[in-house]
Amino acid sequence: MTRQYHLICPFCHSDDVKNWHEVDDHKVSGERFHIFDCNNCGLRYTQDPPVEADAGPYYDSPNYVSHSDNRSGIMFRLYHGVRKYMLNKKRRLIGRYSSGKKIIDLGSGTGYFLDNMKRHGYEVTGIEINEGARNFSKDAFSLEVYPPELLAKGEITKRFHIATMWHVLEHIYQPETFLRQLHGILEDDALLVIAVPNYRSSDATHYGSYWAGYDVPRHLWHFDQNTITALLKKCGYNYLTTHRLPFDSFYVSMLSEKYRKNALYLLSGLMHGAFSWIASLFNINRTSSLIYFFHKNEEI
Repeated sequence: MTRQYHLICPFCHSDDVKNWHEVDDHKVSGERFHIFDCNNCGLRYTQDPPVEADAGPYYDSPNYVSHSDNRSGIMFRLYHGVRKYMLNKKRRLIGRYSSGKKIIDLGSGTGYFLDNMKRHGYEVTGIEINEGARNFSKDAFSLEVYPPELLAKGEITKRFHIATMWHVLEHIYQPETFLRQLHGILEDDALLVIAVPNYRSSDATHYGSYWAGYDVPRHLWHFDQNTITALLKKCGYNYLTTHRLPFDSFYVSMLSEKYRKNALYLLSGLMHGAFSWIASLFNINRTSSLIYFFHKNEEI
């Protein structure tokens, strides 16, 4: 298997990088990966992940929740139970910052978000790499969902008022190229919504290398607010505002406790998730996952 190694920071190209920690793939392979820190721009990135062509097996698991409709086990039932509330919350947030009705969801998974938007009057399109998830969203919700290579080839001719990426950007091998390609199918002043884990969160600090938000090697990039806003500015998007994903601290903390092989992982995860959530009320940058809102800039 071919691996991807970065001698310099992939975002700012500084050579002031260091090995921060070793982190295990608890979800699929059990392999150990290194996370590097850039002292110049603050990016953390996974070192030696498989190249994109070899990444498929690391997603081939019933534990990968966005690509399945698995409802067995407490963790999955909790995830699906919270989802309905969050779908409505996401829709209301988007409506606060855009009156547009044409939306594209990048990494649309099994399609629940787009189905919710469609039922509330939006014209929806999805981009999803996983064929099984694409087929599920088409069969269950009659959604229009395309593989990502159509975006790369310039074969998507529609233009959109809104684009969303819910825990997707951290998976993209060439994020700058991807964001510039997306720029070309958005209307002027379109809204771009990006949710990613925040490695400066309270739960990330508490769990260290066990923090489920690292999710190596599937998560290639590990962001804080400075790194993601700098990347988006370079790709033609103006920062607007930030909101919390309130339940991520609980879900991520429970997973992290499970990775630490804590028999009481549900209770311990709920307790520390609550602590992290309370901390985030006083400092949004301590939130487990953040939603960033951007407007498309006419110039790149």
